[in-house]
Amino acid sequence: MRTWRRAAWWGVATVLCLGRLGGAPAAAPPPTALHVIVTGLTLDYLEPCGCGGQNAGGLARRAAMVAELRRQWPDVVLIDSGQWGVIEARRPIIARALAAMGTDAVALSGDELANWDQIGPLLAGHGLVGTAVQSAGKAPPWLVVGPPDGPRLAVVSVSWGESTRAQMAAAVQSALQDIAAAHVDHVALVAHLPRADAEALLAMLPDRLQPELLLLATDDNLPAPAETRGGVTWVPMAHNGRSLSAITLEPGRPPRVEQRLVADGPRDAAVQAWIDAYFAQMQAGEAQPATDKPASFPRVAACRPCHGAVVEAWRGHPHARAVETLIAKQRDVAACLRCHDERLRRDGVRSGPGDRGVECASCHDGLPAHLAQPTSKATSPSVGLCRHCHDDEHSPHWSADTYLASVRAVCEAR
Repeated sequence: MRTWRRAAWWGVATVLCLGRLGGAPAAAPPPTALHVIVTGLTLDYLEPCGCGGQNAGGLARRAAMVAELRRQWPDVVLIDSGQWGVIEARRPIIARALAAMGTDAVALSGDELANWDQIGPLLAGHGLVGTAVQSAGKAPPWLVVGPPDGPRLAVVSVSWGESTRAQMAAAVQSALQDIAAAHVDHVALVAHLPRADAEALLAMLPDRLQPELLLLATDDNLPAPAETRGGVTWVPMAHNGRSLSAITLEPGRPPRVEQRLVADGPRDAAVQAWIDAYFAQMQAGEAQPATDKPASFPRVAACRPCHGAVVEAWRGHPHARAVETLIAKQRDVAACLRCHDERLRRDGVRSGPGDRGVECASCHDGLPAHLAQPTSKATSPSVGLCRHCHDDEHSPHWSADTYLASVRAVCEAR
């Protein structure tokens, strides 16, 4: 040990002397830390809904966050968790946005493989590379990514597809054996599986082939904290693009994981422009002539003769202006109007001028019977009715008590 220390000291002294004498400076040592960004499952979620509590997600916001991290970490690796969604018209925007972010690997899910006729050309056309161990030649079973002169990360993606648990484990083990032979610095397994199945998969792998990271594609709306079990760091990735994980990998240390919510903030202007153009095209395609067909439910005007004060109070409430909110944001398309326009939700027809949005019948069952017999009582608003629109996807932090208090105050004309 003393000999090693003495030799090391003389080596340092020699380098310092050469530097002072004008000799060639020593080359900078290669970086030992690898910085990784993992983006959550998109699932058609081009942008957050924009109402109903904590909203998060969206490609434009995600792109801005990735750019911010790239300024901190010049040699970052970017992995997309896959599961783009089922709406075919949105996939080109997702692929274009991922390419603009500089995505190094797309962890393909069973949905992408099932729609390979469209997904394959999109990946190739945007310079993206996908991976899946059970892709049957459609994509590489694993990828190695990282800076040329730094640590390297192997990415493996697994999903059910048509495989049995044993077949899936065999495919993953074969890929991990090849990775071990390639002497890669770090290994990340992206599991498009329920947590219990991911745990069973790891249990079927020998200790020497356990991945360092397990990126778990979940059905959670919001990102959960990372945890380390059995030497494997589990990183849950929330769906609807709401999570972004910033991970630092260093030799001899457990991964450092920072789970970030893709909440409101700066948005990438170019990506936002592509999304705006998509919705503008949807608006143009959904244009329809006015209809004089009567509604299948009582409209607000039917309540006004007896409840004039309540109706006037309601007209000042945000729910009553739900359609106007979408028009102002240029998002008055059927996908959004299903919650903002009661006429479209029930009858498939857009409301015309006048009272439109969330109406009396949206919250009160039994209005036809009440109108036929005014002495009967209309059903009070209930959480069950609210949940038609304020579900976990669109209102993950929705508070029933807060919303019902607001609605009741209006209906009591206070």
